[in-house]
Amino acid sequence: MLDVRRFLRLLRPAGAPGSAGAVGVPADRRSELEAELQPVFDALAGAEAGCARQGAAASRRGGSLGREAAAEVARLLAEADARAPAVQAEALDRVLRRETQRMGDPMAEARREMARVSEQARRLMPGMVAEVTAGVRRTGASVGNDAGSEAGGSG
Repeated sequence: MLDVRRFLRLLRPAGAPGSAGAVGVPADRRSELEAELQPVFDALAGAEAGCARQGAAASRRGGSLGREAAAEVARLLAEADARAPAVQAEALDRVLRRETQRMGDPMAEARREMARVSEQARRLMPGMVAEVTAGVRRTGASVGNDAGSEAGGSG
């Protein structure tokens, strides 16, 4: 229920300040604004529906692109898995060749060392054989002398 003061406020002049005008109740600004803007909202309804259609189409296209991308990723992964052993073998071969070049062929180095030792042995062998032979002769001569003195000394 309205109190008297509120009721009287409804009857205040609604016009601009100044000379007295027609007396009435204040205009309902909300209804006026809705009535004024309704044609604009009606015109935008078609655009809003178009936007919704475009959004739905873009969403469908995005889903389709996502599925295509997932299939492409799966294909690329399968291809990479299939090629991995060959790529790894090729990489290992490159590393081994590079390291063999850097270090040289270990067997070639061993063959060079063997040839060096063989050549040194070939050069030194005659002198060593002569030394050993002379040593054996000296030892044999001294053993023979010792055996003769033992035989002569006891008899």
